[in-house]
Amino acid sequence: AALAADPEQGFKLGLGGQILIPAGVLSDNYNSGIGAHAQLKYMLAGRVALGANIGYSILRTRIPLIGSVNTLRQVGVQIDYFFEPGGQGTFPTLEVNRYFYRSSFATNVG
Repeated sequence: AALAADPEQGFKLGLGGQILIPAGVLSDNYNSGIGAHAQLKYMLAGRVALGANIGYSILRTRIPLIGSVNTLRQVGVQIDYFFEPGGQGTFPTLEVNRYFYRSSFATNVG
């Protein structure tokens, strides 16, 4: 008997965008921003998926006379466990991310 390929196995790609709205103390110094991210998951047989993700976000400061662009890059890995077979339904995720922050200043003169 030959083994049939599981249609739920294989790679799945997800793309998304986000609007960043600073809250609390951050809202005193930063304006809203935008971002984008991509995620690639490999669905294993049954109830487990392994994934990797990348993201890029931009925020601007509210400091007068100085224009500052703040970028945040994200790189991460994750593992999902699905309570229902086939990657459906509710699932917990364990995710580990590394963030890279950079600020670029430019003086606004006349």
